Amino acid sequence: MILEKAMKYFRKIKVNSTVLSVTLGTVAAIGLGLATGYVRADVKTAVGSDVSSKELRSITVESWDRDYSKGGYGWELSTDKDTTSKDGVYQPNAATLQAEREVKLIKGTPQDVRENLNYPEARVLGIKFGFTFPGNNVVSIRPPHVDQYVVERPRPFLSEYAVTGDYKSRSCYKDPALSSIASGRALVIDCLYGIELPGEVHQVSVWVMGRGNEYDLEGWFEDWKGATHILKFGSINFVGWRPLSITIPKSIPQDVNCLKQSMCSLMNCVS
Repeated sequence: MILEKAMKYFRKIKVNSTVLSVTLGTVAAIGLGLATGYVRADVKTAVGSDVSSKELRSITVESWDRDYSKGGYGWELSTDKDTTSKDGVYQPNAATLQAEREVKLIKGTPQDVRENLNYPEARVLGIKFGFTFPGNNVVSIRPPHVDQYVVERPRPFLSEYAVTGDYKSRSCYKDPALSSIASGRALVIDCLYGIELPGEVHQVSVWVMGRGNEYDLEGWFEDWKGATHILKFGSINFVGWRPLSITIPKSIPQDVNCLKQSMCSLMNCVS
């Protein structure tokens, strides 16, 4: 993402994106989102896994090469000074008396990301914003509400809503055929929009183009229990492209021990 213009008093940008899911919070320019995590390999038997190991891999979880928003802006940019649009449709360009913002996908890539140098579809997420008054101004970047960013979270408990509601026909997707949840019982499903990171995540890295402004970048992460964790990528007071990384603390739960395989499947957890 490229930051074209911003007032010097802006202090924080947050990117809401993943659901460890990770939710990223940003401030300047993001080129690529990279996640490094453990992928579990094991041998399944009737009594569980008799061999298990972990392999460390680095994978790209978001590159903005495809515009799922269908509007040329990729992800949604908002400020804490925004007002609600009359028709409820997201506007990539907006201005109020207190702030202005713009977001769009731009052709290009950081030169250090060599695998993208000869890729004609390479894109970065560019944002431009400004504020009328100094102070604690906040910019948020998050995925649009489209099926490609849906994360379904089944909860292992019943509720009055799940029992009395039409839970069998409920889906987080506009196209219900995309849902991976199949259950014949009443089930509570939380619908989220973000990027679900595979495996056991160790680090998350994001490429940012700085403009020498004193901004801070933070990421918002939600664990499988639904708790939100805010992690600091750090300052973007530099010029040019630079990768910023964070290490996921061990205190953030990423797996649980389950008694039954059926319950593990229901909770999307690792046995």
